[in-house]
Amino acid sequence: EFAARIAVTGSAFVYAYVAFGEFLAWLVGWNLTLGYGFTTSVVARAWADYLGNFLDQAMSTSTTTTPALWVVTTIRYLTAWPLLGHEVAYRCSPLSMVIVGAGTLILLRGVQDSSRFNNFMTVLNISVLLLVICAGAGSVEGDNLTPFLPSGVSGAV
Repeated sequence: EFAARIAVTGSAFVYAYVAFGEFLAWLVGWNLTLGYGFTTSVVARAWADYLGNFLDQAMSTSTTTTPALWVVTTIRYLTAWPLLGHEVAYRCSPLSMVIVGAGTLILLRGVQDSSRFNNFMTVLNISVLLLVICAGAGSVEGDNLTPFLPSGVSGAV
């Protein structure tokens, strides 16, 4: 009976609208939007920090040339710009703003383009995993696998 009452698909907003009314559904909708915004900002900040650390380490461990000071400083400012001055511990990440903007533009292009981008990223992730597996396959020592299940299958389950 409840499924027949909600004839449309949706999320918590639709349930709240039918069960509690328009005002509480409005609150639930904005609460969901706020949660998505916080989640997106945290993930973008983490991606920016990972990328900044990767570039910083790649530049510092380069054996051929030493990176220019402006390159290292730019990378550090892209991930930790002192928004309120150097004496305040809060840091802003302009690179994470770029990541959020790029994700927004991808989503605004539509479902088909977002799906293509998602498929591309999935293939890229699987390719990296396969590359790591293939690169490490030559380093496997078979002697380490000989009692593979020393207690039998019951010991693994």
